[in-house]
Amino acid sequence: MEDILIPFIPMTLFVCAAAVAIFRPISKRLGNIMEMHYKGRLEQQHDQSGQAELKMLLVSLDKRLELMEQRLEFTESLIDSKTRRELPEYG
Repeated sequence: MEDILIPFIPMTLFVCAAAVAIFRPISKRLGNIMEMHYKGRLEQQHDQSGQAELKMLLVSLDKRLELMEQRLEFTESLIDSKTRRELPEYG
C-alpha cells in the first residue's frame, strides 16, 4: 500500500506548484481590477456627495441673494419717497 502512495507525493507537490504558478498572476490581476473598481465607486460616491454639497451651497446663496434684492428694493423705495417729500413740486 505504501508503494502506491510514494509516487503521489512528488506528483502532488508538482501539481501544487503548477497551480500556484498558474493562479497567482490571475488572482493578482483580479485583485487589481477589484481594487480599481472599488476606488472608482468611492470616487463616484465622493463626486455625488460633492455635487449635493455644491447644490445646497447654491440654494443657500440664491436665498441670500433674493433677500438682498428685497432689501435693496425696500431701501430704494424709502429713498425715493424721502426725496419726493423734500423736493418742492412745481406745477
